[in-house]
Amino acid sequence: MMTELSDLGIESYCFRAIKDNGAVIDALRECGLSRIELCFVHADFSDPVAFQKIAALYRGRGVAISSIFTPSFAGNEARERNYFECARGAGIAIVTSDFVPAAAPESYRVAEKLCAEYQVNLAVHNHGRKHWLNERRRFAEFLQGTSERIGLCLDTAFVLEIGEDPVSMIGQFSSRLFGVHIKDCTLATGGETENAILGEGQLDLRRLMLTLRDISFQGSTVIEYEHPRDSEHPVPALKRCVQAVRKAMAGI
Repeated sequence: MMTELSDLGIESYCFRAIKDNGAVIDALRECGLSRIELCFVHADFSDPVAFQKIAALYRGRGVAISSIFTPSFAGNEARERNYFECARGAGIAIVTSDFVPAAAPESYRVAEKLCAEYQVNLAVHNHGRKHWLNERRRFAEFLQGTSERIGLCLDTAFVLEIGEDPVSMIGQFSSRLFGVHIKDCTLATGGETENAILGEGQLDLRRLMLTLRDISFQGSTVIEYEHPRDSEHPVPALKRCVQAVRKAMAGI
């Protein structure tokens, strides 16, 4: 249940300028956390054997991998099976990804088959106004057309970008919510978003944390902050994000 800071992680894309996984672990620890969602910047999910060595490195340093963020699904069973091999081999219950729109819904059926076979959930990540999940209605239609092992990884900033309330969407889709990217943003005149330190943008962070508590959320919960100005040295900004979550969770 997302009521303790120990349940919180960071999306490894925040450390995209750091290529060595040992250095990523050091940066994560400097932020005061010991959980991570590992993305394709830091692992090749087409190679399950190599991935197990990376997972063992994190595990050996006391870091839990809450989920892996793989390339998008397109109905290529041989390739996508590797993603599930990576997850199951490391004891990871959630694969975060997306679908290539041109391949859906045929690609859904392949993903459903693999989710059932490996007993691993697939959390589909939304990506704002230009993404195929760009309306609340589309979220609902997608979930109605897929099995219960396929759900959402809700990116709060991208929900804000489409003019929706991420907290109410978490409540609406809680039964199919497998991941949350806690990301804040400011909104520009044209509707584009710019990353912001948590608590300094449009996101109602305390209400978000209260809602995650109220739905007893047990999926992957990670901070994501990716403003280009901090990409080379992300730790100071991420530490501010962690402190903002700590403040928002006070008394929860």
